[in-house]
Amino acid sequence: MSLSASRPAPPPAPPHDPYSLLLSGRIGARPDIGWRVRRLERVEIDLPTRALVLGPAPAAARWLSEPNGGFGGLRSPPNVARTAAGELLLLDAASGALLRFDPCACRFQRLPCFTSVAGADAAGCLDRTGLAGAAQPPLNRLRDPRAIAAWRGDLYVADRGHGRVVRYALDGLVPRDAVRLPPAARATLAVPVWHPTGLAVDARGTLWVSDPDNGRVDSFNPHGKWLGWVAVGVGATHLALDCRDRPHVVIEADLPVQASVGAGPLALQLDGLSAGFHWQSLRLPSLPAGARFTIAIDAGDAPWSPAELDDPANPRWSAWLAAADLARLADALPLAGVGGRYLRLRLAPEAGHAPTPPFDLLAHGARVVRIDGQAVEPLPWARADLVEGFPPNPLQADLRGHLHLHCADGPAVFDPHGRPVPPEQRLGGERYERTGRYVSAALDAGIDGCQWHRVELRGAIPPGCGIEVRTASAAIELTPDEVDSLPDHAWCTRLVATGMTPRDGATPADCGWDCLIMSPPGRFLWLQLGLRGDGRATPCVAAALVEYPRISLRRYLPGVFGFDPVGADFTDRFSAIFDATLRSIEGRLDRQAMLFDPLSAPAEAVPGGTDFLDWLAGWIGVTLSRDWPLARRRHYLKQVARLYCQRGSADGLRRQLLLLLGFDRAYAEHCLDERPRRRCLPEPRNCAPCPPCLPACPPPLILEHFKLRRWLYAGQGRLGSDSVLWGKGIVGRSELSGAGRPPSGNAQVGVTTLNRVPDPLRDPFHVQAHKFSVFVPARIRAVPTERRALEQLLAQETPAHTQADIRYVEPRFRVGVQAMIGLDSVIARTPAGVRLDQAVLRQGTVLSGRHSAESSFL
Repeated sequence: MSLSASRPAPPPAPPHDPYSLLLSGRIGARPDIGWRVRRLERVEIDLPTRALVLGPAPAAARWLSEPNGGFGGLRSPPNVARTAAGELLLLDAASGALLRFDPCACRFQRLPCFTSVAGADAAGCLDRTGLAGAAQPPLNRLRDPRAIAAWRGDLYVADRGHGRVVRYALDGLVPRDAVRLPPAARATLAVPVWHPTGLAVDARGTLWVSDPDNGRVDSFNPHGKWLGWVAVGVGATHLALDCRDRPHVVIEADLPVQASVGAGPLALQLDGLSAGFHWQSLRLPSLPAGARFTIAIDAGDAPWSPAELDDPANPRWSAWLAAADLARLADALPLAGVGGRYLRLRLAPEAGHAPTPPFDLLAHGARVVRIDGQAVEPLPWARADLVEGFPPNPLQADLRGHLHLHCADGPAVFDPHGRPVPPEQRLGGERYERTGRYVSAALDAGIDGCQWHRVELRGAIPPGCGIEVRTASAAIELTPDEVDSLPDHAWCTRLVATGMTPRDGATPADCGWDCLIMSPPGRFLWLQLGLRGDGRATPCVAAALVEYPRISLRRYLPGVFGFDPVGADFTDRFSAIFDATLRSIEGRLDRQAMLFDPLSAPAEAVPGGTDFLDWLAGWIGVTLSRDWPLARRRHYLKQVARLYCQRGSADGLRRQLLLLLGFDRAYAEHCLDERPRRRCLPEPRNCAPCPPCLPACPPPLILEHFKLRRWLYAGQGRLGSDSVLWGKGIVGRSELSGAGRPPSGNAQVGVTTLNRVPDPLRDPFHVQAHKFSVFVPARIRAVPTERRALEQLLAQETPAHTQADIRYVEPRFRVGVQAMIGLDSVIARTPAGVRLDQAVLRQGTVLSGRHSAESSFL
């Protein structure tokens, strides 16, 4: 190898532009690959947009395992259901009343005589299910109802206290029956009674029911027949189905621990037995007398060693509760979204603390599992905003289970009992973290001593938010530990973006901000973005563009401006102010060619104006339908431009019709050899190569009436290119019926005419010579937009002094009336398998009997 071949490529020089590295979540199989993530601190990659945003505040994080059963807002609360007609129903578990939401009155209205909790006064309501003294309780009497679910015309109610699921007809809310476990299934219960708690119905009508006491999920078909069960663990409560109808189950658990705080701190570690366990609350049932200690917490999937637990200087401990607030632990105190298999507690005594006897601490949490067939798969870190595969939920519910609905007067909030929530009691607080940091992996320029030029951020920065850009460079690639140990002064640039502006005059949604990189030259660069918000909004970074090396405008100035390094650096940074503006102009010139190509011309129309694609079509006198998809508009304009020189001719009109109907692609993609064969041919005996695959021939579409003069005389003509048999639909004259059977005429009221002037034998010469017929599929007539486009094309492209007649071709064949094969007749298969409610009796619909010698078609 020569010496020149081993050298790296020279850096770009004028007039070339700098190289660039794009960091974006839409590059690569995973978002973190495109962002080249080294570390994320309180910053997350938003799944829908793949952008960098601040993480949710601990108290505002939504989890699939939320106590309200709403799966982090991905589904409605368990006591809420939406019917197929769009009605919103709510079951009040305290009274057993079913409420229906009235958007006009903006309130939930109680449906009378539906259900009642056992023991409540139900005077005035008739028992429509049986006698009061029956062995089974009436269907309209519930005990401890927990959830409802609607499917088609039925409403399911989980009657936990009576061990059944009651099914009601939504039309009239009449109780139909009760779904219960069969005796064989009840024999396998760990607890003698079946306690249905959570409900979900999939697209096939299968009912899924969870039982927390027996730790199982049972399934029933739409008729109430038991299908089977899956063991998921004790504590299975709420159910939800994803887009693939796979049940997701919330499994709640109580983890008690006994502690005794003496003169020194006490560290405890609780095991949730599942990665990503969601710790929800902590409770101290009875506070020991004289206890005065603080509580610090930490959670994670990796356990701590005893040395880490006992280390008071461990920086991972987070203060959680002060000694003055210990009395609040009498009730369950939320842990604000702490997740991880292990929960660590550090109880540190303060002044005035008296050693306590052993007391109980009760931690409550939950995990989520997914059922796929008979397999049960745990979902670690089941954050609702990080989970994909759930259908969109039209209802919005917050952490407390409050419903946020839209009324005629505006939005309104209702509690789980259907009562309006006053504004002062609604959930508030911060939604996002206030600060966060993103650190990239090493960015390699491939150029030794490279002076990194510029960083461009694309996204949005709301008011009150900002993004700080920091960079660090080095001649060699540093290890991750070395990058973490860099001193604060090693990070340069330190510029803050507080707003973004549209790039190159683009739409406001396409905004950007840029700054120069102030780090010294080096082959490797590390980018650090510090996101800052106000708790209610977060900056959004959709992409980051890093340019290198710096090609300064100083090359156009006298050499004195770069005489010394300090002056050269100042000149480079000063001239870079104009660099973005000049480069944007150059970019527009570089992209000018795309404006003249229909496949790349802009198609976004200004409100009230015409887009560039339609303006480009006007250059050749073509009008594009706004109802067409964008891809079709581009393809049509791209192909029709080649036919400009053939306008006014029959062949040019036919080619435009092929484009309009989509036959240019349909026939180009299929070969004659691929079309179905009508005859059985023996294989050739020799090994000759297969014939070439030729494109199929599209139909002629146009019939010029002057060609009708080629008559066929008996005894003198023969079928061929010079003699054609035409149907009677062209001229439209009437023939009176003869004496034979069946009638031989074609006279039809409102269709044919009794006209003997001029001579019928010379109609093709005198009347029809300047006319032509266009034969198109009948589907064009059924779609108004397609029909208008066809009529508009014929109005513009029909040659002068000619008249076009549109004929819509249907799959039929009538000899003597309409039988021009290839133009207005189609040979198709006889329809078979006609079913009720799926076909209409008309032309093309055939009712057939059994295939026997005596059967016939009706």
